[in-house]
Amino acid sequence: MGAWARHRASGASGVPIGPPCAASSKVNSIDPTPRVHGAMMVDVIIEIGPVARQSAVAWIDYAGEVMADLRRIDDSSVSPEALEAFSDLLDRWRALLNDDGPFDWIGDESPDRVEYLMRALYHAGLAIERESQSGRARLRPEDADEFHMALVGKVMALLHNEGESYAQFVENMRAEWGVAGLA
Repeated sequence: MGAWARHRASGASGVPIGPPCAASSKVNSIDPTPRVHGAMMVDVIIEIGPVARQSAVAWIDYAGEVMADLRRIDDSSVSPEALEAFSDLLDRWRALLNDDGPFDWIGDESPDRVEYLMRALYHAGLAIERESQSGRARLRPEDADEFHMALVGKVMALLHNEGESYAQFVENMRAEWGVAGLA
């Protein structure tokens, strides 16, 4: 399927506008709190995958190590709220690793929250790079690259299409974070 976005908007009647969301146990909200913009609830649909299961396992395992490292170093560039959101995502993704075949996850979230988490992921990477230079953390293993590229590239491509301010955020990230330009 690849990365795609669909807005879910409910008017006063409460009837969703647009095509129905794929019925799947893999659909998970990053944060179950509804985001309300005026009289409408608007989320983007995020798909990560299909990605080789081995790469997903490697990335999710590595991300668990990174979470512990970030909590240990208490880097102020990654907020406790972002760490909690990442922990929640890792738990949800880890549960999918029991399925056979490639990793494929679909979730929905507000564009603001997606931007916040992508910025936090970028800063987490910078903090881990600093720690790795002093031997206190390790960099992402090569076998996790496919998942990482899919996650960052697809989410950035999706966010780029969400409006001018999101496109500007993505362009700024692409200028600093090479993987942000891959889709």
